[in-house]
Amino acid sequence: MTPWPDGRRRQPRRGGFATAEAARSERERFGATGGRELADATVTVGQWLRLWLATLVHLRDSTLCSYRTSVENYLIPCLGGVLVRELTADRIQAMVADLIRDGGASGHPLRPGTLRHVHATLRAALNAAVRRGLLPTNPAWHAHVPTGGRPHAVVWTAPRIAQWQTTGQRPPVAVWTVEQTRAFLEHIHDHPLYPLFHLIALFGLRRGEAAGLRWCDIDLEQGLLSISHQIHQYGRHLEIGKPKAKPVTGSSVSTA
Repeated sequence: MTPWPDGRRRQPRRGGFATAEAARSERERFGATGGRELADATVTVGQWLRLWLATLVHLRDSTLCSYRTSVENYLIPCLGGVLVRELTADRIQAMVADLIRDGGASGHPLRPGTLRHVHATLRAALNAAVRRGLLPTNPAWHAHVPTGGRPHAVVWTAPRIAQWQTTGQRPPVAVWTVEQTRAFLEHIHDHPLYPLFHLIALFGLRRGEAAGLRWCDIDLEQGLLSISHQIHQYGRHLEIGKPKAKPVTGSSVSTA
């Protein structure tokens, strides 16, 4: 490098900032970004799941409780110590196999419905992690979870009743015949909740919908009933929310 006219050696300098203040500002910005990226690189699945739960302020308490159960009972025991950036579909698939085999930390094999809910909870949490920039893609989408099947409902026929009374074994889901329903209603005719049981038997209301009925929802003169909300229960806590099903209007019942 050519020396200065007075003979002093030129010092090489590199930079792209017009002022020292601009350089300091960029350094601070880079430090803040770099610190966040460093923190993101060390976030574990357990830390992220709890942080994600804390952001779900728009959900029903019952839904949030269900998410928290999946997180605390299954996801954190199986994946909590894994770094989010190192989570892969293979790791998630191994968790699924573990839950199918022995239920993970619970020690009991999971039913297909519970397993699907655990997977759905993880998928939702990792979708949020992708939006946050912790992951490029969601590995939970590539994990296979057995779908299982809902138990097929059968009718309580005389042979099935006889088998149940003899062996104690009963179908997973069984429904009453018209005669059986009539016998039940006649048996509880003097029960204080007879009108409610009768209403459920005739119109198929869910338990939460029936429990959430108010006198203002019933028009005895017009023969109309409005289902505007239902009561949800999780643990010992009750919550009033909207009905699960879409509004349906019938000749004797109006739901809104």
